[in-house]
Order: sequence, then C-alpha cells, then structure tokens
Amino acid sequence: MWIPSKQTRRHVEQFLDLPATGREQDWEIELSDHRRIGDFLEKYTEEFLDEETKIAICAILIASFNDSLVNRCFSKNDWLFFVELTIDKLSVIEESGLLDIWNCRNTEDNYEICKYLNIYLPI
Repeated sequence: MWIPSKQTRRHVEQFLDLPATGREQDWEIELSDHRRIGDFLEKYTEEFLDEETKIAICAILIASFNDSLVNRCFSKNDWLFFVELTIDKLSVIEESGLLDIWNCRNTEDNYEICKYLNIYLPI
C-alpha cells in the first residue's frame, strides 16, 4: 500500500499550494481538486522533481480525475496528457503500490476512474 512520507507530503502540499491541515487520513483523496487538474499537470511536468514527489502528485492527479468524473467535468484531453506523462513511469508507480489504493481489480468497490486506469495505464 502506498503512503507518502511526511516529508514528501509537506513538500507537495507547499509545491501545489494545497489546503492541508496535517490531519488527512486519505491524503491524496482529501486534497484532490478537479478544478485544479491543469495546474497539477503543469507541476507534474517539472523536470527537477524526485521520484517520490512525482508519485505523490500522480496520486493527487488520479484522485482529482476521479472527482472530475463524479462531478461530470472530466476532460479526456487532460487525461490523455496525463497518460502520456505517466506511461514511462508505470513500472515505478506499480512498484509503489499507488494503484492498489484505487482497488481497480475489485469489481465490488470500483472508483469511477478505474475504467480509465485499466484501459490507459494497465498493469
């Protein structure tokens, strides 16, 4: 199961200007924001980010895309751009356990984003 380090959480919260309280249990889900996907994508492309930070931003992006599906404002263009940025990191993301959170293999408890994860980022 993927859990970002405290240092990574603090860094990403500052880097993305997130309204964190420090008491989040499902960190990426509680801090997701479908209205900021474009901003998150822009930050996700930064060259200087370490691997753990990129995975944490990826987690927030997946949660935000899920929110966009729930709120019926999903942008397939933004999603495809995210996939393009992420596909070469797929083995690292898989190893991190990040996709386990979304439980995409369990048909009883699927998130909206699972369909897109299974099609575009299959592991």
